[in-house]
Amino acid sequence: MSDRTQALVLSHSPVFLTPSRLLRSAVIIDDSEALPRGLQHHPAIPRIISVTSRRHLLGAALIGALPLTGCGFRLRGSYSTPFRTLYLQMPENSYLAVRLRQELLAGSDVTIVNTPSEAKAILELLSDSRSRDVLSINDTGRAREYEITLSLSFRVSNPSGIDYMEAVTLTASRDLTYSESDFLSREKEEAFLYRDMEADLVNQLMRRIEAIKPPKQAGG
Repeated sequence: MSDRTQALVLSHSPVFLTPSRLLRSAVIIDDSEALPRGLQHHPAIPRIISVTSRRHLLGAALIGALPLTGCGFRLRGSYSTPFRTLYLQMPENSYLAVRLRQELLAGSDVTIVNTPSEAKAILELLSDSRSRDVLSINDTGRAREYEITLSLSFRVSNPSGIDYMEAVTLTASRDLTYSESDFLSREKEEAFLYRDMEADLVNQLMRRIEAIKPPKQAGG
């Protein structure tokens, strides 16, 4: 599709979609006049946002997903764990730690504590790996599109080192279009995609935490 102004028609319920899913669910048309007569102001098409590039689509998706920011998808106490206090062994003010804290407090009765000595369990970030692979090249042989990948490894154990959840590596990937002429926008888009992947991996980790059972004791 050309770079001329396009229109992004958002669905009725963007709050139920992640930013990436919202993009995939969007309907793109050349302009509002292309709609059949009688539909241009139909209540089923509540908003039309003019956009000129894929990066604006990302911005629109982020705006549509704002009601989800900082909110857990679960009612507090909707699942239980064998421990009632948990220490997050990772950079305290990182996006990952903040998001995990929000999800845990929203979905369980677990209390996040400030030191390992207070905790009955420790959630440890073992590794954080980021990679980039070329998906396509342009006519000059330069990379045009990348696949970026985020891999996070976690472990949950009690203070004695007995595992509640053995070490596990979770992975997510996204496609990134490279633009030599728009470096700053590309950097912002890449940062946005990494945040989206972190949120995806937090959701994967939460499902594993929900399934945690008490560790088997030696000789038990």
